[in-house]
Amino acid sequence: MANLPGSFAQSQASYGLLSDLNYLSVNYGTYKTFVEKYPALAKSNYIIGAEASGAGVWTPTRVFYHWEPKGKTLPMFNITANSTAAAGLPITVTLTAGSHTNAGAKSPIAIGYVFENSTTRQVYRVTAVNQTVAGAHTATLQIDTAAAVPLVTAATDSLLYRGRAVVEEASTYVNGLYRENVRLSNECRTVRDDMEFTDRLLMEKIENPAGGHYYKNDQLNNVFTPRFAAVQEMDLMFGHSADGLGTANNSSAKGLIQDIETNGTTLTHSATLAATFWQSAKRLIEAEGYSNEYDVLQDPEFFMKVQDYLGTTFNNGAVIYCAPEKSSKPIEIAQNFKSFDIYGIKYNFQQYDYFNNAKMFGAPVSTAATLTGYSNYGIMIPQGDAPDANTGAPVKRFGVRYQAEKEGDAAIQMWTTGAFSPENKTPVRELRVHAACDKGIETFGIQGFLSVNLT
Repeated sequence: MANLPGSFAQSQASYGLLSDLNYLSVNYGTYKTFVEKYPALAKSNYIIGAEASGAGVWTPTRVFYHWEPKGKTLPMFNITANSTAAAGLPITVTLTAGSHTNAGAKSPIAIGYVFENSTTRQVYRVTAVNQTVAGAHTATLQIDTAAAVPLVTAATDSLLYRGRAVVEEASTYVNGLYRENVRLSNECRTVRDDMEFTDRLLMEKIENPAGGHYYKNDQLNNVFTPRFAAVQEMDLMFGHSADGLGTANNSSAKGLIQDIETNGTTLTHSATLAATFWQSAKRLIEAEGYSNEYDVLQDPEFFMKVQDYLGTTFNNGAVIYCAPEKSSKPIEIAQNFKSFDIYGIKYNFQQYDYFNNAKMFGAPVSTAATLTGYSNYGIMIPQGDAPDANTGAPVKRFGVRYQAEKEGDAAIQMWTTGAFSPENKTPVRELRVHAACDKGIETFGIQGFLSVNLT
């Protein structure tokens, strides 16, 4: 069967197409009402579902931000080259550029600090520092134990902070440790969709087995509203920052997937799922994450592989056999896992329609071996709140900021113009239907978001 496009583009709807916007008035501004009126939208659109659950937050400015702590609670550093010294002698090492902050002016070393080699477990005391060269500070390390132990430090080792040297009575002050906070920002992007209908089109009924109805109802209720929800979803999920469209059109607004793939963490695993997959996810989340619960958006291939893995691994009691009241009917079997808790982390699974090109766009259905793009692919989104490092106010680990004139105003603006509009009338016998919003994705601790590739 040929694959046909489900929509078409033209400047204006003529006699054969009609519509009128009375179904969604400008008062449908709250997501609770929007989702109740269109419950199917939340199923396919993760953004609307998240906003309906409280992830939508008003912002008075197009660019919004929050503060996060930079790095970890305790410091470490790496060195630029292998260093070795004879027993009892100190060594001087140069810190890598990545071990500095504040444009290379600050580093975690100070006289009296103690560091442990992550590989050899040798313990060193800093006896001298030189911070004159930005991004290339040096530290003189001395072993604190018996002089017979040689000093060996490789460039691949990490030097982990272990506190201060032995502190005695009337001890001398040494430098303190201070945390650096970083301001992370994104910006709202304008999402908009429009339709235009002429007067004859507007007044005409179309043939229908049920007795006829106006084409306007079909187009607005079944096409325009769901499509706008899809346009919003794609803009906020798949949108990219742009710097090559001219000064007026440049934008730093990032979609969620771009943000995760650029600044988050990548988990690559073989297409055959095993316990090692969840172990790898556990290690990455423990190192970079801020949550023990994740929403997992999956393409059909990834979704089926997870279902098969869980059904095979936990088949004793995981498959529910349902015997109907009348025993003459066949037994029903259910194997659909909505969530999975392992290694202290809960995963909530959702087959994400926008990773399914055949379902959303009518692209040819292909086998897993020939699929490209978002095949065997998924993203893991942490849930919950975290405190703003500057203000202490709670920030959603995943949230949506919307801009409006004032807090409480509609997140989505819908309006009509033209002679057939209930308001905003013009001399032209037509109806124009508009929907727009200004929204952006906010992520707290983007390094804790995962993109998954099964190869």
